[in-house]
Amino acid sequence: MSKQALRNLVTVYVKMVEKGKITKTREVYSALYNLFPQHCEHLGLTLNPPIEAKWTNQIRYGLRDAQDQGLILHVGLPKSGLWKRL
Repeated sequence: MSKQALRNLVTVYVKMVEKGKITKTREVYSALYNLFPQHCEHLGLTLNPPIEAKWTNQIRYGLRDAQDQGLILHVGLPKSGLWKRL
């Protein structure tokens, strides 16, 4: 699996979140691991801190992809890490 696979898992996770819910970026890390442990372990993502920068970046890129698809909206101040499911 590639880095793009992790971005796709983020989109799948966002689609599973109930509409109107606000999620923090940090919550996405653990939610992805809890929902897709086999995929995450295959990609090398673990819950043990610190999470490698390459995985946090791919998760953030996945959130941006979901935003481009109209699934979520960034709310709060810049760099707040708050995303609302539309």
